[in-house]
Amino acid sequence: MNSPERMPVETHKPFTGYLWGALAVLTCPCHLPILAAVLAGTTAGAFIVEHWGVAALALTGLFALSVARLLRAFNGRSWPLRPAPRFATQREQKELGLAIETDCERFLQSRLSLLERELATVERLAAANELPDAAVTSNGRLKITPLDTPQERR
Repeated sequence: MNSPERMPVETHKPFTGYLWGALAVLTCPCHLPILAAVLAGTTAGAFIVEHWGVAALALTGLFALSVARLLRAFNGRSWPLRPAPRFATQREQKELGLAIETDCERFLQSRLSLLERELATVERLAAANELPDAAVTSNGRLKITPLDTPQERR
């Protein structure tokens, strides 16, 4: 197994940061009732129940320490983000590998055209009176059939 000492420095910092983050989640003082329930029947659980205030104070201190160390581990690092020059180059060459359009105008235009196509489909179905669970009345109003509740289906 890879120990943190054998890992490269650029991997070691994020790894320890994630460990501090996990410790912060586990020692969050708001989780004290859950921790007491999980440890019920053990010596630690009995201590928590008997000395609720001391346990809350200890968890708060450990939580503050772990959050501070977590922030310190990732402070000023671009990891796991791409370095700014590499990101700019990939963005210019359209090689970011994102599942969405990165140009705002093109993205909005594609969404608008999709909306227009779907609205045209709805208008066509409404004109043919083929909307599922809906009908256009003689005075031009849309009447939607209410959905059945589970009690009505029985």
